[in-house]
Amino acid sequence: MEAAVLMLKMVYQIMIKNYINNLKFTWIIAFYMLLCFCFLLVHGAAPFIPMPQLFTVGNITHKMKKWDNYLKVTKLKKEKC
Repeated sequence: MEAAVLMLKMVYQIMIKNYINNLKFTWIIAFYMLLCFCFLLVHGAAPFIPMPQLFTVGNITHKMKKWDNYLKVTKLKKEKC
């Protein structure tokens, strides 16, 4: 009986840890995209204001590909387990 309770607690902790990691990952992406949108909007309204390198379209594309590769790798790891 105690082994089953311990197993349930362990599974619950893993689920909470995965949930928090996923939430943190998605919030980082959402915040980055919000900043990109703001900088692109300002740059579109006033093109004489220089665009920071971090928020250029090329860099946005690079980051999105990097995050996509990260998601693919973590999905493969989960499928192997």
